[in-house]
Amino acid sequence: MSRPGQEYIYYLCGLNVKELEESPHLEKLLEKDYEVIYFVEPMDEYMMQGLLEFDDKRFMDASKEDLKLD
Repeated sequence: MSRPGQEYIYYLCGLNVKELEESPHLEKLLEKDYEVIYFVEPMDEYMMQGLLEFDDKRFMDASKEDLKLD
């Protein structure tokens, strides 16, 4: 579950946790104290193409260029 006030469930896909922790996409989300799911398995990125929401919150790829934060 995401933090109160967090509109989306943000996620990042990558090769390993270290790579994701160093991602420039992560900085602004962490500044806002948002939670981000790390996906490191090859199947994860494929799975997220079809998984749109969970518990009435939409998933949002944090690596998207057009990501807008309040």
